[in-house]
Amino acid sequence: MDQERLFATLGKQKKAILFDLLQDAYEAMNTEQRRHVFGEFAEQEWQSANINGRELLDRIQHFHRDSLNGVYYAPFDINSKNFRHIPEETEEWFDILGDCLKRSAKLTEQEDHVQAVECFTLLYALIDTMERGEEIVFADEYGSWMIPSDEKTFVQAYVTSLAAVETPDCDPDGTFVTSLLGDAQELSKWAKMTLAANPDGLRRRREVRSLEREWRFAFPTAVIFDAKLGRLIVSDTQRNRLQIYNKLKDYVQAARTI
Repeated sequence: MDQERLFATLGKQKKAILFDLLQDAYEAMNTEQRRHVFGEFAEQEWQSANINGRELLDRIQHFHRDSLNGVYYAPFDINSKNFRHIPEETEEWFDILGDCLKRSAKLTEQEDHVQAVECFTLLYALIDTMERGEEIVFADEYGSWMIPSDEKTFVQAYVTSLAAVETPDCDPDGTFVTSLLGDAQELSKWAKMTLAANPDGLRRRREVRSLEREWRFAFPTAVIFDAKLGRLIVSDTQRNRLQIYNKLKDYVQAARTI
């Protein structure tokens, strides 16, 4: 195919014909190719748009159902030749997830915090399900690092909206029910992977008398309570993590006798 002659011919076509060709080209592309060709325009679209929270929530609910029903799950026999292969369905799932997270963050910017919290809650529940290894997507290696954007931005937006719609647990006189110092006694999956790749760091860690300082908060910047899932989320900023406390249900105060 002669590129010069082809584009000379295309330059003489009507806009309607060119638009049809563009749609056909989009359908023929995979997710990575679409992102490469159209990514800049897609970015401009959501940044300038005024997001309809109800419509976005409906879309996310549909995406959530499809994900749990295995629509994006495309397993294959992994071997030494194809272990780097990422199925198109997996690429598409992360692309949709990233777009939904961006639009949910836009709701936070619009101060539509109630809808933002509903959207983020569904999306992060889906991420948790995926990272537990449930049959959502398939690849030899995958995780939230495949989301095509900065996840810290989404976490910050989620925490901001949660803080706007929730209030802390207090006694009737307004005093706090309890105080927390941080209790991250177990490393996250990603921290374990980082440590496993650093033998020197692992040896130095074994030389420490107590790891208790590592459990504690280091410059926490936000605390919110997720009433829907019954959990307290603390943004432990300096340690680049969230500490999550799950609220005990049907807690009964211990009886004390003299």
